[in-house]
Amino acid sequence: MAVLRVAIADEYPTFRLGLQTALTADPDMDVVVNSATGAELLDALDSTPADVVLIEPWMRAGDGLLAVSERSEEHTSELQSRLHLVCRLL
Repeated sequence: MAVLRVAIADEYPTFRLGLQTALTADPDMDVVVNSATGAELLDALDSTPADVVLIEPWMRAGDGLLAVSERSEEHTSELQSRLHLVCRLL
């Protein structure tokens, strides 16, 4: 089975660390991006492919939803991209 590449974007470092720890406990998952802002996430995804993105859309920097919309525009359908956006709702 192929390893699932996961990207995390959340403003809280403790949450990101806990999520990364939980995900990487599964040998079939690898956290390839761990970012504090949407801008960091988009920069990292330019060079590091991810299969799943877990993002906090309402980060204080205000760029979580922007990152989702920018990435969604680049990948107009799931059939055209392996990237899936998953939002953690508050």
